[in-house]
Amino acid sequence: MVRGHGTSRSISAIGFDLDGTLVDTMHFAPRVYADTILRLGGPAITAEDVEAVWHMGPTATLLQHFLARPVTDADIETYFRAFDEAFAGTRAFSGIARMLEQLAALEVPTGIVTTATRRAAHVMLRTAGLLDALPLVIAGDDGYPPKPDPAALRALADRLGVEPAALAYVGDSPIDLDLAEAAGALPVLAGWARLASPSAAGFLVAESPRHVVRLVDAREPPV
Repeated sequence: MVRGHGTSRSISAIGFDLDGTLVDTMHFAPRVYADTILRLGGPAITAEDVEAVWHMGPTATLLQHFLARPVTDADIETYFRAFDEAFAGTRAFSGIARMLEQLAALEVPTGIVTTATRRAAHVMLRTAGLLDALPLVIAGDDGYPPKPDPAALRALADRLGVEPAALAYVGDSPIDLDLAEAAGALPVLAGWARLASPSAAGFLVAESPRHVVRLVDAREPPV
């Protein structure tokens, strides 16, 4: 079910976070960063250290934060070699592909706002089989300030042809919910996600991907 407040709003478009919301990456993606940082001469850090600053910015920003020095093109390539190998097994969460098919059948425009670089987002979407279903991506290296600054999500709403108030944004973390609120969109917690925050009291929670469809399908009540 979809539970929480705010279901009376008229929603005509859906935006998504990527990592941990559409694709099941958060059990290994932070480890890839930690291993790469150590390989590049940085400190020994944990996956939890990376998760704590996950939404700081795209790849170069995270690497620079931990390496405490300017990041080179060679550093980026070192990361992406590890990334490509680790992400070869990326899978969408159960029900995501079907959800996107249903939204497309309802002619509901969809898109992504992610902190990931466009290169990383493309790899994840292609490997998970979602690239054709979600061609509109605003990535972390597209020049917008990082989450929860609302600029990127407002830009997504504009590209989808809706006002922010008619857009729901589905994510797995408090910063995703903060982003949606800052942009004037409807925040929806992805309840199926591994790291879905238990502290999201008062927000809408979609217990499974199929319940996201209920936000826009008038044939089914949202609660």
